[in-house]
Amino acid sequence: MKSFKSTFVFAVLVLLLGIATFLEFNRSEKEEKSKDEQTKALPYWDQSQISELRIVSEDRDLHLIKKDSQWQILSPIKDKADISTVESMLSSMITDKLSKLELEGSAFNLSQYGFDEAKRFMEFINNSNTKKKLMLSSKKTYDGKYYLKYSDSPDVYLASSTWDQWIRRSVNEIRNKKLFSDQDKIKKLTIIDGKKKISFENIDSQWIIDGDKNFPVNETKLKTLISSLQNFRAADVSAEEQSTETLKKYKLVKPGLKLILELDGSESPIELNVSDLTKDSGDIFLYSNHLPFIYKTFKTVVEKWVVSKSDFKKESDKKESEKDINKNKEPMESVH
Repeated sequence: MKSFKSTFVFAVLVLLLGIATFLEFNRSEKEEKSKDEQTKALPYWDQSQISELRIVSEDRDLHLIKKDSQWQILSPIKDKADISTVESMLSSMITDKLSKLELEGSAFNLSQYGFDEAKRFMEFINNSNTKKKLMLSSKKTYDGKYYLKYSDSPDVYLASSTWDQWIRRSVNEIRNKKLFSDQDKIKKLTIIDGKKKISFENIDSQWIIDGDKNFPVNETKLKTLISSLQNFRAADVSAEEQSTETLKKYKLVKPGLKLILELDGSESPIELNVSDLTKDSGDIFLYSNHLPFIYKTFKTVVEKWVVSKSDFKKESDKKESEKDINKNKEPMESVH
């Protein structure tokens, strides 16, 4: 009986020791996570909860707001923002690690570290209307880092040079240069190249070229063309308006190529007008009737839109046609 009691006491002690070790391990792990979180630029902030972002530098004031899960640019222009670009930037910003600087003396001098609240700062606002302003210095250390501080705290931190890159980002780097949304589906496409015209129409899930239902269509090649248009993303925005002067400047008064797209669920067709490929060596410009801007792209991109009906003929049928042509070209044997 005495042996049983001793064993029981020992088991209880082992159990209590195990529980204590487990709790200590959890406490240490939580403390470690908390310390790691505290080194982030925005501790305990969730990227998905950020609803507004303002980036101010010496020569620009970039203001973005999220509405219905879509990021919009409010200034310096009004346009849609590229969601993936903004979300990626926010994720990197709030999780970037900062190093607290040990200041000498109790007095804090803004100018000593190159801070100017009116010129270089970022302001984050979340769904609860909580605001956080981060000021970035105009000075950097010998190893390329920048001084950073929160507007509501005297503490100064060292931040990587990436913060300087973020604060200098131009609006064109942020804006959405994709002409169509992922939900847009092309049901009919007409391409006009000078006097040549070709049309593609999706009827009952089957693509018909120039109304010829008997033409054997290479669906893979045609879907590649349609996909290239639906996913088209311009290289840059060249002008904010389509005035006569800007159209003249970018050689779009008389477009060299016109594409007319009819989308599912839309009554009004979309027109893409493209500058003359034969006259432009590298950069090509285009505009659409559903957006107010003029975009820049490259000749190698637009050249894929210059097509003919034979480009989309099934390979087996094309080979048979070539055999027939070659057979008809064979010379007749001489009769002696």
